[in-house]
Amino acid sequence: MKTGIPMIFFHMGDSYYLPYTFNQILQSNPDSDIYLIGNEANKHYEKLGIIHVDMRTCEETAKAFEKI
Repeated sequence: MKTGIPMIFFHMGDSYYLPYTFNQILQSNPDSDIYLIGNEANKHYEKLGIIHVDMRTCEETAKAFEKI
């Protein structure tokens, strides 16, 4: 775990701008963990050091949060 402020992204798919976004965040915030809550299409960003969380693992919690 890094000492900076964690960065969290929610994104489905693999849009053309994601590599640019992640590279910029990695350069400007080297002490921050970067999380991507996404799907299989964007899992490959783990090779950049992005912590990928499959959105499907959050469904139950998201439904409970939605009720609030």
